[in-house]
Amino acid sequence: MTQDAACAGSLVAPILEETFFRGVLYRYLRGTSASLGRAGSVVISGFVSAFIFASVHPQSWIAIPALGATRSSHRSWRTASGTEHS
Repeated sequence: MTQDAACAGSLVAPILEETFFRGVLYRYLRGTSASLGRAGSVVISGFVSAFIFASVHPQSWIAIPALGATRSSHRSWRTASGTEHS
C-alpha cells in the first residue's frame, strides 16, 4: 500500500462512515421508531447505530458507543432547531 492510498483511506473512510451511520442508518432507525415519541426515538436510534458502529470497530467497545450516541443526539438537536444544512 502506498502512502497516498493510506492517506486517502484515512480521509475517505471517516466521511463514508459518518454518512452511513449518522445519515442513512440513524435516519432509517428514527423513522422506524417514530412511534416511541421524539425522545424515545432519539435514544433508541442513537444507541442502536452506535452499537452497530462499535461492532465494526471492536477496539473501543466503551468509548465508541458513547461517542456515537452523543453525535446522534447532536444531529437530532441540530435538526430540531433548524440549523442543519441540507
